[in-house]
Amino acid sequence: MFRQVLYGPVLVAMPINSDLKRVCDRLIINGKYAKIAITVITRKLVIIVKAPLRDARL
Repeated sequence: MFRQVLYGPVLVAMPINSDLKRVCDRLIINGKYAKIAITVITRKLVIIVKAPLRDARL
């Protein structure tokens, strides 16, 4: 369920966010499958979204 919910936002965020796009391109160039690259980008997107919440608690 979690993966299905984040799949759409990841596909939208990759062309907009140059850092995410660069990571995805690097993974694919190094031989990773596109699904694995999207999973890595999903984790990075979750970290980006959670960072302000984490910093606000400190």
